[in-house]
Amino acid sequence: MLPATEAVAPPAPIPAPTPTATSAAFAPTEAAPSPKMLRVQAWQRLVEIGPAQNAAQTLSEAWRMEVGLYPLLYRAVDKALADTQTPLRPTRGSLEGDELKSLRVAPAQSLRGALDSLRMASDPAEGLVVLSLVDSAFDQVIFPGAATLTLGRASEGHALLSLSGPMNANLAGKLLERVAYYLERPILLA
Repeated sequence: MLPATEAVAPPAPIPAPTPTATSAAFAPTEAAPSPKMLRVQAWQRLVEIGPAQNAAQTLSEAWRMEVGLYPLLYRAVDKALADTQTPLRPTRGSLEGDELKSLRVAPAQSLRGALDSLRMASDPAEGLVVLSLVDSAFDQVIFPGAATLTLGRASEGHALLSLSGPMNANLAGKLLERVAYYLERPILLA
């Protein structure tokens, strides 16, 4: 025979403690500030840089001075900005530790003139910072608040072009397309 079961009432809920003026444990606290979201626009395009690297080597031999890829990149950006009628001036960018430096470059009508202007650049400036990471370990770097165009490290004749900053997506795409076009056809940069 089974014992008779009794109906058991559920336990009454325990009332929540009410804060008192002397109870610090229950004193209202200020809400922690919510973390701010950082949103940076960035666009990317893979570019074949073998032709530009070959051109830099040939120019180094012809001019009997180290040319490197950077003057070709800078000239490609300058021409692409003009082609797309983008109202930005390119600046010479360099990384010093974890700080981005931007220097004013005098306008030039030729690649040789751009090379000379890049070497003489020394005054701080604002504009589209052109940065080469070809010989670094980075594919891309982004500095919030700065408009930058970077060429990432070289790998098997290719590199990643990145554009970050406040820009219309359509214009950003056209600008990256033109920079890639010139780097892949460096004869047009002379």
